[in-house]
Amino acid sequence: PAPAASRDRDWRDDIVSTIAVLMSSTYRYELVSCIIYMIMDPKPYPGDPAMNAIDLRHMRHALALAEHRNFGRAADRIGISQPTLSRSIQALETQVGAALFDRLPREVVPTEVGRVFLARVGPIVVHADELERELAAMLGREGGGLRVAVHPYVAAVLLGTVLGRFVRRHPSIRVEVVEASGEQMLTLMDSSSTEILVGEQALFHGKERFTVEPLQRRSGEYVCRVGHPILERGAVTLQDVLLYPIATTDTSPEMWVRVLGSDLAEFDPVALADSAWTVHCSNLAAIAELCATSDAIGILTPGMIRRELEAGSLAVIPFEGTRPSADWGIVSRRGRTLSPAAEAFVEVVREVDAEMPED
Repeated sequence: PAPAASRDRDWRDDIVSTIAVLMSSTYRYELVSCIIYMIMDPKPYPGDPAMNAIDLRHMRHALALAEHRNFGRAADRIGISQPTLSRSIQALETQVGAALFDRLPREVVPTEVGRVFLARVGPIVVHADELERELAAMLGREGGGLRVAVHPYVAAVLLGTVLGRFVRRHPSIRVEVVEASGEQMLTLMDSSSTEILVGEQALFHGKERFTVEPLQRRSGEYVCRVGHPILERGAVTLQDVLLYPIATTDTSPEMWVRVLGSDLAEFDPVALADSAWTVHCSNLAAIAELCATSDAIGILTPGMIRRELEAGSLAVIPFEGTRPSADWGIVSRRGRTLSPAAEAFVEVVREVDAEMPED
């Protein structure tokens, strides 16, 4: 075998020559695959040649199918037809030599081999994305796509202004926004395609794989329909509020800890989270309509329901106690380099959050 120094020199020469043609080559995905394999394994020709030939596109297709568990939804997400995705997965399974997914009547789920495969290729795709972003940034190129996740409350308060300003500044960047709450936020941030999330900080506390940049604390109000019996009580306590169904985007114990505030000692957040009196809905317009047509009480801000307040269909409850609040933040994966597009989006979020009134 060649001396170690010679092998290292050949390996580095391969990387340099590959990067030199990466951004202009029609075989961009294959070249990025080659770089990633060389980075992850120092041997000149690592592993089984058949496995080394797996295309990054096939890896992305498999990851998308695992995330959406449906060929149609996965195909829509990555912008190809369903038959094309099906053929891609079949070709990948033929190359691997085993089924990666079980096709069930209602969903598609990874097999045991598929779970191992997905766990291995996930980091490869993340590294490939970062490599492409860093090379694009070094070459001063802007464009491409950006996928961000936002909590529904963030979407209602900040998103319109953020997107308007971002698109004016960066018209060549395609932006996909996904609304999520609760555990969905963790799932999205663990996927390779979502770079940043703007939402509740609490869910990410103690999770070392993420970093959180705090934004303003936002306070809400208890709202109900005009003519609701609770409005006849004058000053309303939390005990009064809990006599009625509560409609919110998050029904976790952590949410109830934030809502209870100074009343935490008097109530059990876990019991409240399991209560049949709680309505969990991620659509704020639906929550507003629910409150306007029933005795349910929603946790919203006046800005979210300005038209309903002006129309006289909803009212803010005169609450006596600590108002429900949320600590929002910008979440990203620790140790991952944000793309220039993501950095630009974060900059706009900071600006809009600082300008927007707290309530």
